[in-house]
Amino acid sequence: MQTPTTDSLGTTRIPEDSALALTGGLSREYLLHHRVCPVTVADDGGILVAVTDNSILAALDEISIAYDRPVAPTTVAPKELERLIERVAN
Repeated sequence: MQTPTTDSLGTTRIPEDSALALTGGLSREYLLHHRVCPVTVADDGGILVAVTDNSILAALDEISIAYDRPVAPTTVAPKELERLIERVAN
Protein backbone atom coordinates (compact mmCIF):
# COMPACT_ATOMS: atom_id res chain seq x y z
CA MET A 1 0.00 0.00 0.00
CA GLN A 2 1.24 3.48 -0.88
CA THR A 3 1.44 6.12 1.82
CA PRO A 4 -0.41 9.45 1.71
CA THR A 5 1.57 12.41 0.36
CA THR A 6 1.41 16.06 1.36
CA ASP A 7 1.95 18.97 -1.03
CA SER A 8 3.64 22.31 -0.26
CA LEU A 9 0.32 23.78 0.91
CA GLY A 10 -0.16 21.03 3.50
CA THR A 11 -2.94 19.26 1.59
CA THR A 12 -2.81 15.47 1.71
CA ARG A 13 -3.45 13.18 -1.26
CA ILE A 14 -4.63 9.70 -0.31
CA PRO A 15 -3.60 6.86 -2.69
CA GLU A 16 -6.34 4.86 -4.42
CA ASP A 17 -5.33 1.59 -2.74
CA SER A 18 -5.74 2.77 0.85
CA ALA A 19 -9.50 2.30 1.28
CA LEU A 20 -10.67 1.45 4.78
CA ALA A 21 -13.97 -0.35 5.29
CA LEU A 22 -16.67 1.50 7.20
CA THR A 23 -17.47 0.12 10.61
CA GLY A 24 -20.85 -0.03 12.33
CA GLY A 25 -22.46 3.30 13.11
CA LEU A 26 -20.77 5.16 10.27
CA SER A 27 -22.63 5.75 7.03
CA ARG A 28 -22.12 7.68 3.82
CA GLU A 29 -24.64 10.26 5.10
CA TYR A 30 -22.76 10.63 8.40
CA LEU A 31 -19.47 11.20 6.58
CA LEU A 32 -21.00 13.72 4.17
CA HIS A 33 -22.73 15.64 6.98
CA HIS A 34 -19.59 15.85 9.12
CA ARG A 35 -17.22 16.24 6.15
CA VAL A 36 -14.84 13.54 7.45
CA CYS A 37 -13.68 10.19 6.10
CA PRO A 38 -11.61 7.44 7.74
CA VAL A 39 -9.13 6.40 5.07
CA THR A 40 -6.42 4.09 6.31
CA VAL A 41 -4.71 2.55 9.32
CA ALA A 42 -1.51 4.45 10.09
CA ASP A 43 1.80 2.80 10.97
CA ASP A 44 1.07 3.41 14.67
CA GLY A 45 -2.27 1.55 14.44
CA GLY A 46 -4.40 4.69 14.54
CA ILE A 47 -6.95 5.70 11.92
CA LEU A 48 -6.01 8.46 9.49
CA VAL A 49 -9.13 10.61 8.95
CA ALA A 50 -9.47 12.98 6.02
CA VAL A 51 -10.93 16.39 6.94
CA THR A 52 -11.43 19.76 5.24
CA ASP A 53 -11.57 23.31 6.55
CA ASN A 54 -15.33 23.01 7.14
CA SER A 55 -15.37 19.57 8.80
CA ILE A 56 -17.25 19.02 12.05
CA LEU A 57 -14.29 17.82 14.10
CA ALA A 58 -16.41 16.42 16.93
CA ALA A 59 -16.86 13.45 14.59
CA LEU A 60 -13.23 12.48 15.22
CA ASP A 61 -14.11 11.26 18.72
CA GLU A 62 -17.02 9.24 17.34
CA ILE A 63 -14.79 7.67 14.67
CA SER A 64 -12.23 6.79 17.34
CA ILE A 65 -14.93 5.04 19.37
CA ALA A 66 -16.36 3.27 16.30
CA TYR A 67 -12.97 1.80 15.34
CA ASP A 68 -11.70 1.49 18.93
CA ARG A 69 -8.47 3.20 17.86
CA PRO A 70 -6.96 6.66 18.15
CA VAL A 71 -7.47 8.92 15.14
CA ALA A 72 -5.31 11.52 13.42
CA PRO A 73 -6.84 14.13 11.10
CA THR A 74 -5.22 15.00 7.81
CA THR A 75 -6.37 17.92 5.64
CA VAL A 76 -7.50 17.17 2.10
CA ALA A 77 -9.12 19.28 -0.60
CA PRO A 78 -12.96 19.25 -0.60
CA LYS A 79 -13.12 17.33 -3.91
CA GLU A 80 -10.64 14.78 -2.54
CA LEU A 81 -12.84 14.28 0.53
CA GLU A 82 -15.89 13.68 -1.67
CA ARG A 83 -13.92 11.13 -3.71
CA LEU A 84 -12.78 9.35 -0.56
CA ILE A 85 -16.29 9.21 0.90
CA GLU A 86 -17.69 7.73 -2.29
CA ARG A 87 -14.91 5.17 -2.42
CA VAL A 88 -15.24 4.03 1.20
CA ALA A 89 -19.05 4.02 1.13
CA ASN A 90 -19.25 1.69 -1.89
